[in-house]
Order: sequence, then structure tokens, then C-alpha cells
Amino acid sequence: MGTQYRNDIFVGDAHNGRIYHFKLNNERTDLVLPEIHARTFIENPVNFGDKDVVFGDGFGGITDLTVGPDGYLYVVSIGQGKVFRILPQ
Repeated sequence: MGTQYRNDIFVGDAHNGRIYHFKLNNERTDLVLPEIHARTFIENPVNFGDKDVVFGDGFGGITDLTVGPDGYLYVVSIGQGKVFRILPQ
């Protein structure tokens, strides 16, 4: 996916079919979120869908995410019965 995503984390959403993208701290022990986002996410995670964190949507129920040997992100959608390969823009 490129160096801009090195040491980041992607999370698949089985309910809404979204992929969330988070930056990690240098120790890789915590998410790096602006205070306003951290508070919003913790207080109301059901409605949290900030465009700064949503990497992609419309995948149906995501059951697995992995980075393949080619460096691309692969998404398994049980809702659509497909495997998607995500390419950088």
C-alpha cells in the first residue's frame, strides 16, 4: 500500500462493511487520534464514522483483512461473497 501506511492499522467492520484506517504511536501500543476524535469514538462508537478514519465502505460484511505478498490490502466480504484487492491511488 505504500510507505504512507507503514505501521498503520486497518480494521474491517462486519456490520457496516467499512474499512477504518488508524495511525499507531511509535511504540505501536496505541492509536493516534486527535482528542476530539478519541472522545467521540469512545463516547459514541456506533455513530462514529468520521471521514478521516473511514478508508473505504460498501464492502458488505468484512470478515478478514490482510496484506498480501504483493503489498496490497485484501478484503474478504461475506456480504458480497468476494475478495477485493485494494490498490493505492
